[in-house]
Amino acid sequence: LNVTQQVRLPAQEVRERFTAPVLKPVLAYAEVWFERTDQVTFHDPLAAATIFAPDICTFTRCSVDIETASPRVRGMTYFDPDEEGPHEIALAVDPPKYWDHLFKTFEA
Repeated sequence: LNVTQQVRLPAQEVRERFTAPVLKPVLAYAEVWFERTDQVTFHDPLAAATIFAPDICTFTRCSVDIETASPRVRGMTYFDPDEEGPHEIALAVDPPKYWDHLFKTFEA
């Protein structure tokens, strides 16, 4: 989540950049979102982009645990760097590389 917070676009920039035909319906849905906020955070699109362009993010191996016992912090996640760990998480993103990848994907 911390990494995805780095790939946000203000509403006006979304309106200006979502010009590809396939993005027109997405823009229509975004207008409803813009009634409550003035930006979009690209959580899932960033995750999807890293499948095809993993160099967009810097990843590390680790062990991730999720708190399930404490009602006060239930759902909180913890990670410990571990080269042999079963999980991989993104620690950083290169926003210009992400935007380039995203918008080139939708070019006609």
